[in-house]
Amino acid sequence: MATRIGALSTEFSYNSAGTTSAVGGISSTIVIVGNSSSSTRFFGGQTFPPKSVTTSTYITLGTDYLLLCNRAGSIGVSLTIGINQVLIFKDISGAAATNNITLTPASGTIDGAGSYVINSNYASVNVFCDGTNFWVI
Repeated sequence: MATRIGALSTEFSYNSAGTTSAVGGISSTIVIVGNSSSSTRFFGGQTFPPKSVTTSTYITLGTDYLLLCNRAGSIGVSLTIGINQVLIFKDISGAAATNNITLTPASGTIDGAGSYVINSNYASVNVFCDGTNFWVI
């Protein structure tokens, strides 16, 4: 698996014991534990377990990172401001074309717009907050 952080690209190998090792002598602070959607990701010593979103509305938290949207109905997500926060949204229900997932900032915009709609089945989007606005990355 290739992981790109800024201009740094690092190749990792993954084994079933839940460990990673850098290929080519480059080390990293990224460790992946487990191999399913319930796995916890560790970045720079912080843990970010995936969050399952199954309600019609959700307000993001400063501890959120990976949000797995799984609902037989539309979802409205209110994005709260987190300085230098990255959020990943994924439609795991496979129904976003019919049951849209709408991301709306509590303040600011997403790429200059008032909201962003995930409307393709199994689609995902990564957004970054600079402390004022959100940006699709």
